[in-house]
Amino acid sequence: MSENELLEWVADKSIIVVEDESSSRMVLAGLLRSIGATKVRVATNGEDALRQIETKGVPDIIFCDWMMPEMDGLTLLSVVKPLHPGVRFVMVTSKKEPDDVRTAAALKVDGYVVKPYARATLMDSLARLRAKEA
Repeated sequence: MSENELLEWVADKSIIVVEDESSSRMVLAGLLRSIGATKVRVATNGEDALRQIETKGVPDIIFCDWMMPEMDGLTLLSVVKPLHPGVRFVMVTSKKEPDDVRTAAALKVDGYVVKPYARATLMDSLARLRAKEA
């Protein structure tokens, strides 16, 4: 798939960035917008994301931090995936130990991005999500 095809695919997707740290949330949302995502919402934790899903609709993709107050990423994943199996869920975290990766995989995470991330990292993650749809 060409980069242009990926950018067109991303432009059509609704995305929620769930991150409790304001600077990380804005950086990730900004990176997604810089690669063509036009429907990007942000949430400060899992509870905020659930409220948005209930009021504004189910997104195509969720990029979610693992460790957050009130409701962490694993809890959000365990709630969202059974109710909305079509949502693509990407865990964004500094956790990279094999046990952590296995835990997320067992809950049906669709992607895993280790912080710090860059445009190329996000493009790779999005390309893998796109490939799963094909």
